[in-house]
Amino acid sequence: MATVASVWDMQFSASGELLGTAGGDTVLWGSATGDKRVMPRGSSPATALAFCPDNERVIAGNQDGTIDVFDVAGKAIHQSLVAHSCEVIALAVSPDGKWMASGSSIQTERSRALPEDTRVFLWNLDTMSIARELHGQSAGTRCLAFSPDGAVVAAGSQDGIVTAWDVQSGSMELRWNLYREPVRSVAFDADALWSAGEYAAKTDTKSGQVIKEIRPRFELGRLAIAPGGRIAAISGSASPGSGQVELVECETGRRRWRETGIYFGWPRVAFSNDGRYFAAELTNDTVGIWRVSH
Repeated sequence: MATVASVWDMQFSASGELLGTAGGDTVLWGSATGDKRVMPRGSSPATALAFCPDNERVIAGNQDGTIDVFDVAGKAIHQSLVAHSCEVIALAVSPDGKWMASGSSIQTERSRALPEDTRVFLWNLDTMSIARELHGQSAGTRCLAFSPDGAVVAAGSQDGIVTAWDVQSGSMELRWNLYREPVRSVAFDADALWSAGEYAAKTDTKSGQVIKEIRPRFELGRLAIAPGGRIAAISGSASPGSGQVELVECETGRRRWRETGIYFGWPRVAFSNDGRYFAAELTNDTVGIWRVSH
């Protein structure tokens, strides 16, 4: 178990050896050992996190709209970037390490007086500069993901819409109005895009057709797809203040494992890229890490 002040975001490093959490502080945990490393705090509390595939850098989005790039080994801020006008809620790095996407959404009282920042930025990680702004969202961003080949980036928004863009051109490929609630998770498998609003949907990014739905008996909150695309982690709430996490088969929706008694409704979930580890938020300040058996 990893004990933190709070959890706004979490992700495994590309090697799977570290789990990063953002929640005020940016904290790196040894997946196997639970060893803890707290990174320096930037200009404001951390609200989002993403690892670079080189395992040498971790990127944190902050409450004041800035983004910090850390050197993992040296535990030092390598660079600070000025980005959004309110909280950076979502970050994603392309599998080849060339691009980063960032998005923001109003989540705290501090920023409620500000206009909603609906912009999604695509950053060149070689130059640490904004390459282009991705247009088409009508509300703030809640989540981001790149396709396995790095050609497409997708965003889930506060108003229930999922948008996908071509990375090279910046043109909008598709826009789906799937949900009444905010889209809290997007994740690619080998050939399609999964998203989570009130339910989970697998969508073909070329045609926009919904291929598969998972509708659990609870209000769905978040989703992660295991490597290979056969197993999904879903989380949500069957009653106010009572959350749960399940591992289900993507094809059938059949439950393989469940953790209940989580004190809040939409726990964050994550798989390591190599499939060795699975993590889930258990309380507001505790994350569980499991070794996955195959």
